[in-house]
Formats: sequence, C-alpha cells, structure tokens
Amino acid sequence: MRLLLINPCNPLVNITNKKNYWNKYRVWKPLGLLVLAGLTPPEWDITVVDENVSLPDYSHMPRPDLVGVTAFTSQAPRAYEVAAVFRGRGVPVVMGGIHATMRREEAARRVDVVVTGEAESVWTQVLKDAGRGALRPFYAGGQEEMEKTQLARHDLLPTGYQFGAIQTTRGCPLNCSFCSVSAFNGRKYRRRSVEDVVAEFKLIGEKHVLVVDDNLIGTRRDHIARAKDLFRAMIEADLGKEWICQATINMADDEELLRLARRTRGWSRYTRSTTFRKDAISGPRCSGSSGTISPFAAHSSLDWTSIGRASACRLPRRPIATAWISSTRWC
Repeated sequence: MRLLLINPCNPLVNITNKKNYWNKYRVWKPLGLLVLAGLTPPEWDITVVDENVSLPDYSHMPRPDLVGVTAFTSQAPRAYEVAAVFRGRGVPVVMGGIHATMRREEAARRVDVVVTGEAESVWTQVLKDAGRGALRPFYAGGQEEMEKTQLARHDLLPTGYQFGAIQTTRGCPLNCSFCSVSAFNGRKYRRRSVEDVVAEFKLIGEKHVLVVDDNLIGTRRDHIARAKDLFRAMIEADLGKEWICQATINMADDEELLRLARRTRGWSRYTRSTTFRKDAISGPRCSGSSGTISPFAAHSSLDWTSIGRASACRLPRRPIATAWISSTRWC
C-alpha cells in the first residue's frame, strides 16, 4: 500500500519563492512526519513531500492509498486545498499537527480523519484501520514517553535543507498563557535517552542541525544535569555537527553547561528571558507569577546581567544569540 505524507506550503516561510534569501535558513525538515514514517510498517511504501522545498504535480504521482497532512495554522489553508485534491480522487486524508488539534471540528469538515495531540500512540492503529477500510473520524493521541520515540526517517528527505532537525525533549512546566507548548505537549518535561539522541544525530546528513526542543535544558537541576550528560556524549561521539537550539536564559547561570555546549560545536542559542520589573509588567499572565507580562515592556526590564554572561560566552567564531522573550524567572 502507498502512503503519502505531506508538509503543506507555508506562505510565510518556504524556499519555492526565491525572493527571500533568508528563507533557506528558516526551513527545516517536517520532523513529525519523519517520525511517523519510522513507525510505519514495512508493507507501506512511503513518500514524504515537503512543499516548502518544492511543489510537486500530484496528478503525475502514483495514486496513494492514504494521505497524511500536518499543519501549523499558517499552513492550514494549503492543507485543506491538498486534502480536497486527494479526496476528490477518492483517497482518504488524515490530518494532524497543532492546528488540527486546536481546531478539531474545523479540520473535520475538510478531511476524513483528524488525529489530535502526539500521533505516535495511535499511528499504527490508523494504518491498520486504513488497511481494512474502517477509518474512524477522530483519533486522540496521548503524550508519549520519550524513551519510546522512534528514530526519524531522515533518509526520506535527504537533500534540499540548510538545517537538519532533531527533537530530544517535549513539554514545558512553565505553562505560560500566551504559549501553545503546554497545551499541546503538556507540562511534564519528557526526555529521550542520551543514547537515542546521539544515534539519531548520526543519521542526519546536514552539517547544521536545529534542535527543535522548546527548551533543551529544562528548568530543574535534574533537567540541566541531563543536558550536560547529552553534551558530554555528543563530545565523545565527535559528531562533526554544528547545532542551534532554544533555551531559557538560566543557561547563562551554569558555566559548566556553557563550556560543554561550546565543546559540542553548538554555535547559537535563542534564549528565552524572564526576569522582569514588576512595574513594567502588564498583559498575558504566566502561570505561577504574581503579575503579567507585556512584550512591549519586557525589553527594558530584562535582567541584562544574565544576558551579558550568555552573550560573552563565545563559541567558535560565533557568539551566543540572545533573543525571543518568554518566561522562566517569574513563571
């Protein structure tokens, strides 16, 4: 049977339009689809299409038995267009991802099947039901323990990207009201084994890798200890990769953590910063805070001491980048 997995074109970020030079650095592999491909039994012939790299002519491709589509909200209009094409040909379409999860009823009007949440726990059942022509309209994915995470099939999209991609953790305990991470991935900070992460790094062909974790280092001492263990294993494996991640500004509080990150050839961080003046705080509330946070007031009220320490830790030829205001100290 044929399975076609599609990452729809994102009008905000794609490299099919050559007008924006920087977009090639803002497009990375659809990791969720590649993980699902890794969970797919061998009797399925899998094709993965990323429309942000190239737009195929679907009429010239072999007719699939099942189509899977993912989407952020910015991709949803195109996802529905793609779904209409294949449903018109009598091919059932499954849609998952954060938009379908948050707008389940909307998505259900445009596709045959909606998978909410993290799809790993239900994906094999979806395929079994598709094989016997008994798909249900909804499947509720749970929050998988990361020890069970399948290695992504990076080989299915071998070229066309400046950055590879990998995920080592999910979930965020901060639960800020303006952020979708806790709503989608939960508040429990779940971690993959260090051995699995290193093994998957070795499967990535690109020299530069985006670690897509919402916060690679976490918030507690045991989270940070795990990050150090990961960095030590990456150093020992001598992966030959340069990588970028997101992390909270408390990364700057631990000199050993910064030194280990440098030795792994990590070259930039988008750090989330959180220490705000009380008199500058107004706007969406963060869980656990006694005030609220205004993105307009935040810039002038940050704890620039911590930011200075992070920026001063220079990695090979490149400084750590400090950007993306979010929350840890107050939340």
